[in-house]
Amino acid sequence: MSQPGHGVELADDAHHTPRPRSTTGSLRRELVAIGLVAALVALIGLTPLLTNSHFYWYDDSAGGAYGQWFELGRQISHGHWPLLNPSAWMAGNYTVEQFGLLNPVVIVIGLITQLVSNAAVMATGVKLFFMMVGGAGVYALARQFGARRCLSVMAGVAAPLGGFTLFLDATSWVTNLEVWAYFPWVLWGLWRFIVQKKSYWPAFAAGYLTITVAYVQGTVMVVFAFVAFLIWCAIRRTASRALRTVLAGLPMGLLTWPCTCRRRLCQRRTRPSDDLCGVGVERGAGAHLPVGGPARRHGGAGAPARPRADGCATRSARRPAHRGSGRPVGGGHARAGADRPGDLRALHERGCSGLSVSVAG
Repeated sequence: MSQPGHGVELADDAHHTPRPRSTTGSLRRELVAIGLVAALVALIGLTPLLTNSHFYWYDDSAGGAYGQWFELGRQISHGHWPLLNPSAWMAGNYTVEQFGLLNPVVIVIGLITQLVSNAAVMATGVKLFFMMVGGAGVYALARQFGARRCLSVMAGVAAPLGGFTLFLDATSWVTNLEVWAYFPWVLWGLWRFIVQKKSYWPAFAAGYLTITVAYVQGTVMVVFAFVAFLIWCAIRRTASRALRTVLAGLPMGLLTWPCTCRRRLCQRRTRPSDDLCGVGVERGAGAHLPVGGPARRHGGAGAPARPRADGCATRSARRPAHRGSGRPVGGGHARAGADRPGDLRALHERGCSGLSVSVAG
């Protein structure tokens, strides 16, 4: 017979035993928080457009990145994979020249450019997307290191909306914004694999996206991350984790192999060309590409004129740049035979194979 009260004691023990936390519920809360970070970043990121509708359409974005997206999407939509173009202007090794040829996100962006006629709108959407990705990555990284959820949300929202990231990367330097957005996810994935001994694939996916943007700064960031992990392993004297760090770095290191061929391939040009990233420009028009940003105004002797795309493979006469205009100069002034800045409807309708840059009168 059981002793009196024994059953009561068991019942009390069972009553006071803590229930295991629901993995599904915790994951749901984290996803909601990530969605909140993305929504706040997008909402706050739209506020600069209230005073400058082309805030995200300056300098490299207008003079280079959009042309790369457009040409990549055009060629892939026609069933051509442009690995190497020896006749391209100054280069043509698209696998390593910020073309993003091996990056699925960049390829999708290129295909979308074939559908969106307004280049400024397209650039704005791309910038906000990467800002949201980066903000979500900062949130995940903060949570991984034990920060409270509310503070992690604040960090995720603040990271892409201030300083260098907002006023240079987001406005013009889009390739740097891309690798910045992926990098927190690289750190998050490596910590899961090296320290927590979980799956390697999240780390590899983030590293792959970072490296295949083909922007050298992203690769350097990944290298420094591995060096930091190796130093951490040496301090903690954990040989097994150091081995996992090396094993994690080998596949990512192989992704950088095309860069070793860059100089050799670029020197094998058959002839100089007027193609800028696959986009035809008039000879000498490089001086008139849109430069600057919302925080800079160009005037005086160095002020470039407004560029304009006049159609397919045309070569219009170049005129001297306007002097002393004092107006902000940027890709938002680029035109393609349309009425609104950045509107490329005419270019899409003509089915042009490239842009021709000329000077607006």
